[in-house]
Formats: sequence, C-alpha cells, structure tokens
Amino acid sequence: MADVAAAISAGILGTMYANARTHFSKDFFQLRTVIGTLIKLKLAIRRQRAHLYYRFQEKANATPDRVFLIFEDKTYTFRQLEQGMECV
Repeated sequence: MADVAAAISAGILGTMYANARTHFSKDFFQLRTVIGTLIKLKLAIRRQRAHLYYRFQEKANATPDRVFLIFEDKTYTFRQLEQGMECV
C-alpha cells in the first residue's frame, strides 16, 4: 500500500514539476480561449451578426443594469446607454 501512495505522490510531483518548467496548463487555457473565441466569431459570421453592435445589444439585453461606462465620476448602465442611442 505504501508503494502505491509513493507512486501516486511521485506522479503528482513529477507532473507539477513538468508544468512548472513548461507552463503547459497556461498554454492550454490560452489555446482554449482562442479556440472558443474563433468558434463564436465563425457562428456570428454565419448568422451575419459579426458587427460589434450586435455583441453590444446581446450584452445589454442580458445585463441591462450593469455598469458599462464610467465618465467624469458618473456611471452609465447598458440600459441608459441604449435609451440614449434610441433618442439619436
């Protein structure tokens, strides 16, 4: 039983050492983020909604009361900004 525990410990420590030397986990998460972003972009292009305005509109509808902009010590939410754009 002690041999199994020692083997598991050695395996974990070896993996941690290899990751510290190569930064594999950091590269993996960055690659995963890039691939996810590219997939979302391809879908937006396919739906003809790749313009930045559509992304803003989705975000505004999902979280209308979230702060979008802070300017001269005043905060503006997505809802306020979208209402201001409708007036223009």
